[in-house]
Amino acid sequence: MQNKPDTDAFLADLHALRQIGTFRTGVHRPTYSAEDMQSRHWLMRRMQESGLDPVMDGIGN
Repeated sequence: MQNKPDTDAFLADLHALRQIGTFRTGVHRPTYSAEDMQSRHWLMRRMQESGLDPVMDGIGN
């Protein structure tokens, strides 16, 4: 049995993530900038909340 994706939750997450580094009509997060790292940590927290165990290596992958 497959779970149906929660599109409302997905869009809410997408809107929350785009707030990090908002610039004019888009998003600007240069590599390793504060905004870039904040967005990576945001994603890692969301993954942890879903029961995953995210890991970031020494160069930010």
